[in-house]
Formats: sequence, structure tokens, C-alpha cells
Amino acid sequence: MPAAQIASLSGTLPPTSTSAAAPAAAWEVVPVPRESGWVRLRRAALLLVIGVLTVTGGFTVADRILAFVRPPATSASSSTPTVSDTAMSGWAAVVATDYLSWDSADKTTRQTALARYAPSTTTVIDGWDGTGRQSADAAQTIAITRGAGDSAVATVRVRVTPYAGAPAGSSTSSSADADGNAASQPMPGATGWTALPGRWVTLAMPLAQRAGRMVVTTTPALVGSPPTVAPAAAVADGDAGDDGFAAATKDTVSTLLRAYATGQLDYARAAGTTFAGLASTAALDSVQTWRAPTVAPGAQATTRTGDATVTWALSGGAGKLTCSYLITLQQQDQRWFLAAVSPETEGVSR
Repeated sequence: MPAAQIASLSGTLPPTSTSAAAPAAAWEVVPVPRESGWVRLRRAALLLVIGVLTVTGGFTVADRILAFVRPPATSASSSTPTVSDTAMSGWAAVVATDYLSWDSADKTTRQTALARYAPSTTTVIDGWDGTGRQSADAAQTIAITRGAGDSAVATVRVRVTPYAGAPAGSSTSSSADADGNAASQPMPGATGWTALPGRWVTLAMPLAQRAGRMVVTTTPALVGSPPTVAPAAAVADGDAGDDGFAAATKDTVSTLLRAYATGQLDYARAAGTTFAGLASTAALDSVQTWRAPTVAPGAQATTRTGDATVTWALSGGAGKLTCSYLITLQQQDQRWFLAAVSPETEGVSR
């Protein structure tokens, strides 16, 4: 048997060579040099800059979105109101109480009170004719109809009590005080006067702020409903107007205003309108003036507006009030109807 086979059977292995190479490792750790402090500082600064840019960019986008959604801010101007509706309402209630209170035996007190609301120191706006006696209280502003800037029409509901009786030559001592705080309301219990049942009236008051104070701009007007607009006069000062139309329709206007006084408007009010009348708190005394502007050639003439100066006789014999209105007429089926009755906001030469 050969020697190699004998060695194999005996379990003896042949000697191996000591010069064979050791197997190579699958991976090895390579040491990384430590970063310097300067490198770390630059990296931190870069991250800070990126963070700032990200945040400010987000604010810029948010600002652009808000600017798109929000309405643009308007700069303050003469047409921007500075008097709130709340302040105007409170002031109007005070004025209405004074305006609807009077005593023919004590006119001085009324003039003193109304002078506080006059647009100038020489003009006291007063539509009262100087007769009768009436007291007002419990005034509540029910609507503010804004005009331009701080002008408006305040509609006020007021409880008034008329008096009957007044003996000829009667007089009442003035209640005006040195501080100008007098109220127009007559003194209670005056001899010769008998209080009649009270009633509610509605007064539209044209107001404006001028030179830092609230004033009444023209005569307040009795109305049935708050106006939807605060109009100026239809015929400007110095304008002759349409005299032919005014003359032809003055009787019609008078008839319509009689219906307005009673509140029975079924056959006087234009179709599609819903305003109320005076509910017999006053009766028409006279239409002093009625003026309408000239219609431009070719313009629609079935709707006409005009200025009316109207005197009302208050129920209970309390006196008379003269008021200024912008009246709108509408022609339907060859007849003129009332389309609107609004207090004017500025006086106009008549």
C-alpha cells in the first residue's frame, strides 16, 4: 500500500505550508479626523440663517394672504364718520325732547334751549309758530340714516302731551338758568292749562357735526317712517326750477299730504312702497311752497322730486309746526302718487 494511503487511514495529515497568507478582513474602521471649532461655528451660523429666512418667508406669505382677504385700509377724510351712531342717537333724543316742547307764555326758555343746537350763534332753527303749549318726554331714537361724513337724519319717537286752555295774557316765568341748561319743557301745573291725553309722534332730525359740535342743519320734520336716504334739496339755491310742473301739481301734492297726515295711504301711496303716514297726530294746514327741478330733455318724467315747505296743525290744539321735505311723486295710470316723503338735510332759499 502506498505510504500516502497508509497515512490517510491512520488519520495523520501531511504537514501544511507555513508560508500561506491569512484571509483578508471584510471591512475595517477608518478613523475620521475631529472637526475644528471654526467649522462647527460656520455650520451653526448657516443653519441659523436658513431658519431666519424660512420664518420670515412664512410671515411674508401670510401677510400677502391677509392683504388679499382684508379690504384695503382707507385713509381718514372728511367723508369718514367720526361720530358713532350711539352718540348721535343719544344727542338726537335730547334735541327732539326740546324741539317738541313749548309754551306760548314762555318763548324765551325755548329759544335758549334751541340755541345750543343752532349751526351759528345768530340762527335758531325753529318751525314752531309760537302758539299753544306742549311737553315732550320719553324720546327714543329708532333709526340713524347716514349722509356724507358726520351728517345724518336721526328718527326719534317722542311722547308729547298737548295742553288746552291758556287764558289771554297769561305768562310763565322763564326757567332758563345762567349755565344754559334750560329745557324747553313747560313748567307743570301752570294756571289755566289742562293736560290732554298724550300721544306718540315721530320726528326726523337732520344733524351734522360742525366745528367740533353737533348741530341741527335745518327744520326737523314730522314723519311716519324713518327715511331711507338723507337727501339734500332737489332745487339748488338760485335755480328757478320747473314752475309749470309745480303750479300744475301743487293741489295734487296738497291732497296727497292730507292723506299722509291721516295715515290712510291706500289710494295715495305709489305701488311698491311701504312708508307710513302721521296717523292723525297732525293735520295739513298748508303747503307753503312746492318747487321741482327742471327735467332734462328726453329724461324719464314719470318720477319727479321736489321741495315742499309744509305747515302742520298738531292734534289737541298744541300749535303748528313748519317742516321741509323732499317729496317724490310717481305717475301710474295717468295719476300722481306719493313715492317717498323724506326730511331735507339742508335749508334752501325759497
